[in-house]
Amino acid sequence: MEIWGKRGVKEACLMLEYSHQRSREKVNFSRNISIPVKVTVYPSIELVGCDIIPLSSTTKISQNNEGDCWNYLNQLTKEGGYEMSDFCLLALDFINSWTEVIEITFQSLFSGSKDPEFQDTNGFIEDAPADTFYSRIILASKKNSRVLIPIKRIDFGYDYLDRRVPSLRNKQFIFDSKTPEAEQRFIKHAFWYRDELLKRMRATWKIPESISNSMYAGRAGTIDLRSIRFSSKMVNALEVEKVGISLSLRHHSNNPVDYENIQIHEFYTVELKLTNRNKKAINGIIRHVPICRSASISIEKKILYNGVLQFSLEDSMEPGDSRVFKLGITFLEKGEYEWGAMFDEMDGYDTGSISIKHQHLEREQLKLKVC
Repeated sequence: MEIWGKRGVKEACLMLEYSHQRSREKVNFSRNISIPVKVTVYPSIELVGCDIIPLSSTTKISQNNEGDCWNYLNQLTKEGGYEMSDFCLLALDFINSWTEVIEITFQSLFSGSKDPEFQDTNGFIEDAPADTFYSRIILASKKNSRVLIPIKRIDFGYDYLDRRVPSLRNKQFIFDSKTPEAEQRFIKHAFWYRDELLKRMRATWKIPESISNSMYAGRAGTIDLRSIRFSSKMVNALEVEKVGISLSLRHHSNNPVDYENIQIHEFYTVELKLTNRNKKAINGIIRHVPICRSASISIEKKILYNGVLQFSLEDSMEPGDSRVFKLGITFLEKGEYEWGAMFDEMDGYDTGSISIKHQHLEREQLKLKVC
């Protein structure tokens, strides 16, 4: 018999039920025996914090960045054909509460497991796919450490994310009218993204057998990752945008552009690529948002535009469709600029009651230094 005890558990009760069943008898009698058991749960590895760090397409892996995480990303971007922006980093903070050195092993599947009992199964993942991330660290007693785990960003549709959160208690569903609709939507989305994340990860600990003078050498266990809680910032970093917005800057001569050395009085073109990843057509308004860190004069007197900063789509974008919109600009003053964009997805064109359904922001702003 194997007993899994949580922190704070001091006693348990072992229930035994036995009987002698006779095939010819319609009624069988049974007896119950309750055996009290004293339990001591020793502290081991605890998860004390978590965060999700976004990666951009401009993120580069330098020679000083060593470790399993960066080697894994470097291999996928070079051999797998992926971009750095397709991933994010899950940062987990662990502390060793035990009195001896503990070895921690991490495994992360590239995509979620199809096994419905994956989350209820503990231990090392046997026969893991070749693209599984694997890492191992040694954590001294009473010390903490941050572990970076690369996670491929998750692409779920609204139909999947808006499902009701399942309950372990079999009771009637009661509609919550007090919680704002936006907060209820975030709770659902955070639950299903966390559920998918738990289908990919497994963390175990073990006291190394090389410690000869330890009576606990060889003991092992599983680290509980269910204490991970998502914030809105973490969800935004993990999910793939339903409407993708990417920005780029091109010189009128088509020469390569150095974002750290933009020249004034030169003609440039801002290219905005809009991608519809929804399962239905969308329509709305595109907005360019240029910002200058120097607030000496207004932004209209620092940049000339050959066009407008805000405009609506001429017709709807079908699922999977991508379009590129161009805007000519010229910088009139030196400084540091940030160029962003957003897309207001509108609804109600058929009924005449037009309203904003969703507001989508670009994932990576253009950071420009005009010299």
